[in-house]
Amino acid sequence: MLKQRVLTALILGAVALLSVFVLPTWGMAIVLGVALLVGAWEWAGFARQSERVRLGYAGGIALLMLVTAPVSQNPDLMVWVLAGAALWWLAALMWLFRFPTPIPTWLIVAGGGFVILPVWLALTFLHGREPLGRFMVFLVLATVW
Repeated sequence: MLKQRVLTALILGAVALLSVFVLPTWGMAIVLGVALLVGAWEWAGFARQSERVRLGYAGGIALLMLVTAPVSQNPDLMVWVLAGAALWWLAALMWLFRFPTPIPTWLIVAGGGFVILPVWLALTFLHGREPLGRFMVFLVLATVW
């Protein structure tokens, strides 16, 4: 089991590094988008949604990515995206302090979009900034890994 996990991590790590350092920004955005859509599928599962709803949820996130893609090229709009994401994380932190207060399922599901979409936009935005954009994306990913 450990051998399989290590092998999977090495392969996915290589794909991620190639995506960040070799692909143009639009290519990296597609690879990252696919990975985040898998995350959207998992998020909906975390919210105990059926497979049909999970598929629709991932499809909805994909549609939002397509519609909001131009935002990742506009620094003025990205400030608002990041401010909104920061407010969401602050609200999520406040809920932690109120534990074990139940969180409505619709809010858990919506929360995935408030996490996934800004991450995709921000990393796409960073990747397109020269001369250090690719390296900054790598640093963000390395921090998470």
